[in-house]
Amino acid sequence: MKNKQSKNRVKLLGAACLSGMLIAGCGSTPAADTGAANVIDLTSVTSTETLPDSTGAENPVPATVPETTEPETSEGRWHVLPADVAAAIDADFSGDIRRIGENTFYIAETQQMILEDGSTSSSSPASNVEIPESELIPVVFDASTRFYLRTIRDNGASHEDTEASFQDLELLMSVEMKGAFENDVFHATQIRLVKVV
Repeated sequence: MKNKQSKNRVKLLGAACLSGMLIAGCGSTPAADTGAANVIDLTSVTSTETLPDSTGAENPVPATVPETTEPETSEGRWHVLPADVAAAIDADFSGDIRRIGENTFYIAETQQMILEDGSTSSSSPASNVEIPESELIPVVFDASTRFYLRTIRDNGASHEDTEASFQDLELLMSVEMKGAFENDVFHATQIRLVKVV
């Protein structure tokens, strides 16, 4: 019995040495120097070996590596507000106007949040801070987009809404808008200009 165990150990040791030599390559000269094709292409080797299930189940688990998938494409850098915040401020996105073009304008995003007491809070970059072009969000609109001005009085105790137009936009004015993003451009269906007096 002892002799049989010794023979099995020798066979196992021999198999381990042989597989080590195959992995390391044959001979002392690298294949690149001799031009010989002594390299094993491991990408073409497939394994049908199965591993025992660690849970003790009767069915073995295949020893396969899951295929890697391409990462999902991002929906873009900018996103509309979360539904609860959007409902609280009655807008999908907000910001301060930093540049006005012919048929578009660019805003710096205003961060909106709901506080524990249910009120809303917002923060935006200071008016004297220069925002890099890469941080400005383009806003486009069409003939059906509604513009209106909300004038807020008495620290928010009252407000008045009046019709407005693209010509009423001013630099650093706050805007709250409804619409959606497409390719990091906000397509507005409604633009509310906010003025606090």
